[in-house]
Amino acid sequence: MRAQALEYYRDRKAALAECEATIHHHIPQHRAKLFEDKAFLLFREMCRDAGFGDSELFHLQISGVALTGDSCECNLFPPDDGVPAMSDEQLMRSSKWTRRMRQMK
Repeated sequence: MRAQALEYYRDRKAALAECEATIHHHIPQHRAKLFEDKAFLLFREMCRDAGFGDSELFHLQISGVALTGDSCECNLFPPDDGVPAMSDEQLMRSSKWTRRMRQMK
């Protein structure tokens, strides 16, 4: 059974290759290296086949997720209505001190 599934997804990856290339062509240059081996469409199909129905996951994979500020919605986690502990500007100002403290350890 696993061998059949593996073969099926290998075939799907090959069938999706042209569309994957189009997606990768439109990824910003600063993210291209990070995403070069990712098969986004195949992953979306695998998630669908496994019964994982988060329609935003595909979009989040390609567009990326902000590391600061308000969080985005994702069915993996409950909604968070909390306010970030600090603004992006505060984080950037404090980062030079945080780095120095880590170097001292």
